[in-house]
Amino acid sequence: MPLLPSQPLYVVTRRDLSWSQRVVQVAHAVGAHADDYGAPGVLVVFGVADELALRTALAAAPPYVQTAFYEPDLAGALTAFCTCDQPEGLHLL
Repeated sequence: MPLLPSQPLYVVTRRDLSWSQRVVQVAHAVGAHADDYGAPGVLVVFGVADELALRTALAAAPPYVQTAFYEPDLAGALTAFCTCDQPEGLHLL
């Protein structure tokens, strides 16, 4: 199911990563998501404290049309995920 150009894609990443790592992890997650669903027209990025908070947010997100990214260079740690539904209770990055 491709994204509509006006449909936002919500991305959640970890605030315990450096700014440069956050940008790269968001790009990885969006790229993986685009491979399956098409490129988004609008990105909205949220940040959570750490990997545990990211796992909690991922578990709370509806399971359809979401893509998680696990960074091989960080021992396979979960670093970001995308969803088509706006996450609740999170803060913009």
